[in-house]
Amino acid sequence: MIRKVFILVYILCLTWISHAQDFIGMKMSNYSGIYGIGLNPAFQVNGPKQIDINFLSLGLSYQSNYVYLEKSNILLAGLKMSKLRPNPAIKMDRSPIENPLYYNYYNRESEKATYHFYANAFVNLPSAAINVRNNSFALSFNDKVLGSINDISHDYGYYYYVDSATTEMWLDPMKLGLLHYGEVALTYATQLPTSGAVDINFGVTAKYLLPWDAIYLRNNKRKEAIKIDNGVKIPEGADVDFNWVSSYHYDYQNDKPVYKLTKNGDGVSVDLGATFVNSFSDENQVHQWKIGIALLDIGKVFIRNGESNRYITTDTVIYRDEFFSNVKDLDSFRAIANRYAFGGQEKHSVTGSTFSAWMPLALSIYGDFAIRNNFYLSFQTLFRAPMKAIGLERSNTIAISPRIEKPNFEVAFPIILHEFKYPKAGFYFRKGIFFAGSDNLTAWLIPQKLNGIDFYLGFRWSGEKSYKSTHKRNLRRLTLKCPVF
Repeated sequence: MIRKVFILVYILCLTWISHAQDFIGMKMSNYSGIYGIGLNPAFQVNGPKQIDINFLSLGLSYQSNYVYLEKSNILLAGLKMSKLRPNPAIKMDRSPIENPLYYNYYNRESEKATYHFYANAFVNLPSAAINVRNNSFALSFNDKVLGSINDISHDYGYYYYVDSATTEMWLDPMKLGLLHYGEVALTYATQLPTSGAVDINFGVTAKYLLPWDAIYLRNNKRKEAIKIDNGVKIPEGADVDFNWVSSYHYDYQNDKPVYKLTKNGDGVSVDLGATFVNSFSDENQVHQWKIGIALLDIGKVFIRNGESNRYITTDTVIYRDEFFSNVKDLDSFRAIANRYAFGGQEKHSVTGSTFSAWMPLALSIYGDFAIRNNFYLSFQTLFRAPMKAIGLERSNTIAISPRIEKPNFEVAFPIILHEFKYPKAGFYFRKGIFFAGSDNLTAWLIPQKLNGIDFYLGFRWSGEKSYKSTHKRNLRRLTLKCPVF
């Protein structure tokens, strides 16, 4: 059962993805406008442009240390799908099964290793930000997909080999989440009165969320599973939460998939941020340095019209592949799973039609420093908040990004540590209204163990006058009266 859910969600992730995770190269830019607000809601107040308009942008980020394509890059991936391979650490020759997506990537010899999957996709619809007298306002409309799987079992992949001599595998506690939602975000930020050389800004973004699709699975206890011919046997005592709702279903009568975008609940989240900026700099520099800290995605989605399932097996359950041969959506999956596990007794499975889930709470810290002329060096860290309850989790990130920026041209070269230990090199450029980039450029060019993809692009316009040395200090300050002697 767990294997089938994992595979189904994995395929759904690849199918639904439409949003880049970090935008490291672009978000740190002084000209990031409405995109920088996603890093810190106070980011825009000291921006060099008064108006920023996003026409349309999109992107995709996917990263996993569990599956990979051998000796491939993104440009060759379409030709390599039939040659997916397991990690050489398995040290056994195995015949591939029919669907190459099932191959795994892990080092069985390292029991302390952890395995994960993160996916993030977006479409940013027309949105705008404006600065008015030391205050910043922004309104954005987005469609997003967020996905994460943490604590994937070490033994999980052994089932995926037809001639595997291994019959036992341990399913460790695992958390899985996938959320497709619309977002309406309103940002307000202001520059606080100060009497020093450092400007202090505070911002808040309030987001209304419209969940379209959601899948959350949590394996609550470590449990043994046994491989049988074309199937798996799960002894009594398995304990799995499986909550979901979807705008997708399969029309079996007409043999076609149907996706009708449906609002299946509501949600709210809030970003809070502060920035500290020293704007005394050279002629063509926006600031001397900027430091910021923010809490992102404090909130939850509240799902209705869904299903909250708790699978607690009181007897040994046998699932054979043939049971699921015609399963093409989650409705039919649950019906089949219930039939063979519980004889159709709903009391073992469905516990409600509503549930809630946390958004991926994270702490963002960054610094941006002017080095010389139009050259800047940025640092960013993103720490996820681990979720014990049902919810999503972000990946941890550390990044350094040197860049050269001008009002109409910019280029950056971010160097990133995904999950604090997987290095990636990216590239970002902006020319006029067009921008594009990737936080994993090497995956496009260099043949490797390909286990991730990342890109973003879009069209935006920024207007009004840029900062110049004669105008930069037109900022709000406290009035101090000198003593009279």
